[in-house]
Amino acid sequence: MRAETEFLKVEVEGSIPARFEKIVAAFPDKPAIRSTEIDLTYRQLNEAANRLAFAILAERAEAEEPVAYLLEQGADPLVTFLGILKAGKIYIPLDPTFPRDR
Repeated sequence: MRAETEFLKVEVEGSIPARFEKIVAAFPDKPAIRSTEIDLTYRQLNEAANRLAFAILAERAEAEEPVAYLLEQGADPLVTFLGILKAGKIYIPLDPTFPRDR
């Protein structure tokens, strides 16, 4: 038997940051990230992503340019991903394991 979750059309068509904000509102103190280095609740993850979004907007404002970030292990890539999306920017992940000529 396969379990399926039905999503409302408005949720599917919504933005990732908007959907994440709903999760934060519903579960602010629940663990969002747990690793050997860091534990973050949904509220803490959201606050970190918001700080990054504000910093991006302060630096780049309305510029329609992508934001590149270096993929790493841990919580930082998720904070970065959410922060870039919350700033309304396009992101370009850079993988340090790719050969230099790429």
